[in-house]
Amino acid sequence: MELRKMKHNTLSIDAGDILLPEFMESDFEIHPIDKNEAEQNEIALSDCIKKLKLQQKESIELFYFKEMSYHEISLKMEIAVKKVKSYIQNAKRYLKICLENKHVR
Repeated sequence: MELRKMKHNTLSIDAGDILLPEFMESDFEIHPIDKNEAEQNEIALSDCIKKLKLQQKESIELFYFKEMSYHEISLKMEIAVKKVKSYIQNAKRYLKICLENKHVR
């Protein structure tokens, strides 16, 4: 079972004679205040990830950024699946504490 590999289904709307661009905005724009906060959060998260132990950092990067499953990570890192889960859980715990110390929401 590889739920992480499943992509979300998209819903298509039959617009008929209505031209959707006239009624809907096509670009998603973040408010400048929120954009600044998002950038600060991203920088804080990046700093916290750099402080992780090597195995935790690799597990987090493969799981969240490369979207690999526990099994795929265990094969790549040549460790047990239980160990991968442990690395990810411990890394998430550390990242939460690190971000709280940086006062990031």
